[in-house]
Amino acid sequence: MQDQHTSDEESKQGGSGGEPLPAAIAAALGSRITEGAVVDGVVHITVPATEVIEALRILAFEMDEPYSHLSDLCGVDRPDCIEVVYHLFRPLSNDACVVRVKLPRTNPHVPTATVLWETANWAEREAAEMYGITFEGHPDPRRLLLPDDISGYPLRKDWEYPQDHPYLRREPLHEEFPEIVGRVRAEAAPAEDERDGNSK
Repeated sequence: MQDQHTSDEESKQGGSGGEPLPAAIAAALGSRITEGAVVDGVVHITVPATEVIEALRILAFEMDEPYSHLSDLCGVDRPDCIEVVYHLFRPLSNDACVVRVKLPRTNPHVPTATVLWETANWAEREAAEMYGITFEGHPDPRRLLLPDDISGYPLRKDWEYPQDHPYLRREPLHEEFPEIVGRVRAEAAPAEDERDGNSK
């Protein structure tokens, strides 16, 4: 057990890769941090879903040099989990901090960050739609990009492209270039004929 405890502590302090976390961040977040290191000058930390909003609040509003700008929020499909990743910056120095939350692949859910940044709204809607993440307390959890009758989550690696959906064409990544050109020309021909007829 002592070896496992040492390994966990090293993970928190950068021993498994990268440099130790800044003392101010380690002290401010304490046991909320499950993994942490500084890699190429960027702070990387992982926190539980139950602690993420408080951790983000501390980083953004309570630090002497806060990471107050949320520049991005996205999902990531890992083999064993779904991640939510928050990219924070210090506006004056451009120092970066990446906060990760690991969620189960089945029914992943995490509190919404819109309570801290209104700009998280659309980013969370996109992540919900593409990865199946529920952002608890989100003020407007409607779909953002896809038709309502699309099933599954397109940015998960196990998603199957719906070949027969009326809004979608065959798998675009497997379409040969000549087929694409031929289809585009065929679709453009009626419009060109109509335009030519109107010009006579």
